[in-house]
Amino acid sequence: MPYAWQSRGETITLPCQGGKRLNVLGFMSAKPKSKNDLVAYTTQGSVNSDTFIACMQNFVETRKCRTVVVLDNAPMHRCEKVAQMIPQWQKMDVGLFFLPRYSPHLNPIEILWRKMKYEWMPFSAYESWTALTQAVNNLISLFGREYTINFA
Repeated sequence: MPYAWQSRGETITLPCQGGKRLNVLGFMSAKPKSKNDLVAYTTQGSVNSDTFIACMQNFVETRKCRTVVVLDNAPMHRCEKVAQMIPQWQKMDVGLFFLPRYSPHLNPIEILWRKMKYEWMPFSAYESWTALTQAVNNLISLFGREYTINFA
């Protein structure tokens, strides 16, 4: 849910719908010449190691150059299933770099998620599930053109 300022005596409300969760897994290049390249996968519900491996495998097969993927220490990143995939990904010129524990601020994609949630997402996105999924997909598709982050 976004944050907002309101005048004294005014109440801002949004209708609440529970039960559904939209997750985004993303691979972003933070290189200055990359123009904020983003490959993102959205999924409803929780994300587990199988979801992560499927997204990672798709990303690995579609990227065009040697790549290092920066990961936090989420359980799905550190599980045995992922560990078994690492040699295969290394053969395809993809390395994994695990951040130190409790340091998501070192991962540039966390800046993207924060901007999407708290700056770029319109309030209207929270009116319905359809509005939310459309707004998220819109932000993802326009990232790098209308929505950018300067990492310099």
